[in-house]
Amino acid sequence: MAFGSFLFVFLLVFFAVQSVFAAETVKVGLNADILRDYRSFVKNRDPLKITKFGGPYSRRDVVEVVLFMQALSRGKFQGVVELVPLPSTGRILEQVRLGKVTALANSVWSESLADGDVYKTKPLIHDGEFVVGIYTRPENAKLLKAKFPEDFVKFSAVTSPEWHPDVKALKGLQVGHVFEVSQWELMVKMVSSGRVDFTLAPFRNSQDKRFTDGSAVFVPVRNYKVNLKGTRHWVSSKKHPAGLQMHEILEKGRQILAQEGTIRRAYRESGFFQDDIADWKLLNP
Repeated sequence: MAFGSFLFVFLLVFFAVQSVFAAETVKVGLNADILRDYRSFVKNRDPLKITKFGGPYSRRDVVEVVLFMQALSRGKFQGVVELVPLPSTGRILEQVRLGKVTALANSVWSESLADGDVYKTKPLIHDGEFVVGIYTRPENAKLLKAKFPEDFVKFSAVTSPEWHPDVKALKGLQVGHVFEVSQWELMVKMVSSGRVDFTLAPFRNSQDKRFTDGSAVFVPVRNYKVNLKGTRHWVSSKKHPAGLQMHEILEKGRQILAQEGTIRRAYRESGFFQDDIADWKLLNP
């Protein structure tokens, strides 16, 4: 092939890929409950201009969506993002694997999707950084006064079968019974109703580190924490025609935000990183 013909073909491909973002809406998946809280957190603000990541509805999942939008902007993304709510982590992972959505707005565990299915950015959360609390309803006095790790066998927990590090941690701690359900809404209902004793959840920046879901209140067992092992990444689908370009833009934006300290600050202001739990006992070091 002559050089001129090669250059013409290259430019055709280049501009065709560019037009995916310039002319089309790019679908990005996330859990329905996260999208609900993201909208409540952002309200009428431009997510690209948000510099304070605390306040009502702030949590790790929510600020990651804000960071995702900012990473796209810093990576020079020119298209339109449509946030697609999906009912469970399993459904989300399936949609990105099949190329039904271009990418995920939240980070996922590295082991959740095979490298052959997705492009992964460098970690947003590194191994050893994902520290969570043992969350229960305030009325569960028996659990709140328990001694761990020896008392785990007396209690039950609930998690998602797609949250592999959570499942591994709970089984490694020898919890008496571990229920597995796909949806977060069902998990919190099981805990709030007393059917299950607790679930593992990231700490919050609220009073006593508590959080609410609807009318239900959840508090952590004080002085104890659990490490969920692994790294978390933004992922883009290899099956989607725009997946590679989305990955490159996200990684460029992630690098800029990381160098500026924005990612760590967002995690800290949302309560995900907390200095005052440094002396809490790590139950699975």
